Amino acid sequence: MLFRIRKLLLPLLLLAPAVTFADLATLSLTGKCVDCDLSNQSYDLANFSGKKFYCSNFNNASFQNTSFANSIVAGKLTRTNMRGADMTAATLEVAANHNNCTPPPLGISLADMSITTTMLHGTLNEPMIDVESILFLDSDLRGSTMNGVTFISPKFKTNFKSSGVIGILATKLTGVRATGASTNGGLLFVKSDARKIDFSGLSYTGNIAPVKERFFVVHSNWAGANVSNSSLPLSLWSSTFTNANLSGSKVAHIVKSDLSNTNFQGSNLSGSQLHKSQFDGSDFSSASLYGANMSGSSFKGANFSGAILVGANLSNADFSNADFTGANLEDVTLKGANLCEATAPSGELLFIGC
Repeated sequence: MLFRIRKLLLPLLLLAPAVTFADLATLSLTGKCVDCDLSNQSYDLANFSGKKFYCSNFNNASFQNTSFANSIVAGKLTRTNMRGADMTAATLEVAANHNNCTPPPLGISLADMSITTTMLHGTLNEPMIDVESILFLDSDLRGSTMNGVTFISPKFKTNFKSSGVIGILATKLTGVRATGASTNGGLLFVKSDARKIDFSGLSYTGNIAPVKERFFVVHSNWAGANVSNSSLPLSLWSSTFTNANLSGSKVAHIVKSDLSNTNFQGSNLSGSQLHKSQFDGSDFSSASLYGANMSGSSFKGANFSGAILVGANLSNADFSNADFTGANLEDVTLKGANLCEATAPSGELLFIGC
């Protein structure tokens, strides 16, 4: 039996001498590894399906096309290469979730990544995360599969200062497939490149819903992303979401962002702040915008047919060539709004602000 274990583990030992034979033997026999140091080594094409890594260090390691399907990955992942990795139904959590765990070092400072405290506010008035609640930093997940992945927040752990928001910072997420993911806390993406990511169907599994439980995207590029049907409210700041799909999702804040040609069809934007942003050519048909603050933004050529904008603030916004056919504009504020050649709810062409 021991000979068989040695034979199975020999390729990994040759690739990854930082992990001891005892660690890998324990992992093979029990499926669990605690305080493992996998840093600075290559594990490309390895199969860690169903394995459990607690309080482990993945910094500067390579896991290209490695399988973590149905695994638990709890640790720090700084400058970790997981391109093409399979994390289907995996559980991702910060190392500090585990008893008597000394979290691995972050590896680099946020200042080195030009990440400021302001960026960590996530559109709110205080930082959303501390260093211990960062999961991915300057890592590469391009093309990976994360369908059904579960994010575990540290918010219920004792002696932990975080608000329960997990940080994914300065990480490449282009083309990631993460449909049906779930989280019991908030998610904060800062300086992330997530073009064409599929994060549709994100579900919130926590038992409380404070203001901080949100899907924050800050200073990031999510052009062409699919974030439809998210049960976690979206807060976007200084980000690009052009040609994205946010249909059926709840939106809380959009500030200083570009969401031109984005799909908001049927989305819940009631009470949201859509401030100083671009929504030109976007589709808000059948969306709910009760009491939304849309002042100072651009909605040129946007489609609001069948949308509900009761009590919304449209002041100083540009709605030229927008379509409000069948929309409910009761009690809206229009001071300074441009509705030049916009279509009224009745179908009549308007010339306000021309």
